[in-house]
Amino acid sequence: MTVLRDRDLTRAGCRAVITPAGTLTGDRALHHHLRRSVLDFDTAASFTARLLAPGFTGAQAAPVAGWQTGIVHTFLARNGFTAAMEQTR
Repeated sequence: MTVLRDRDLTRAGCRAVITPAGTLTGDRALHHHLRRSVLDFDTAASFTARLLAPGFTGAQAAPVAGWQTGIVHTFLARNGFTAAMEQTR
């Protein structure tokens, strides 16, 4: 449910700000690409899972506070090799 709400908020922001800005600046194609790339990007949960697939460990998503909560995340993960090296110390 939260993912749907976040995606809806992103769509609304694109319609209200991104697309009109592209029209006003004359670079509508760039702003359309921005909108599509944001909406097509993985959710925080699926990107975290994608980090784990090639061997990263401890992957987690940390949401950014403020109005962009649920839209902007910082992703943290450890290189599997580095984590294995630390365990042997």
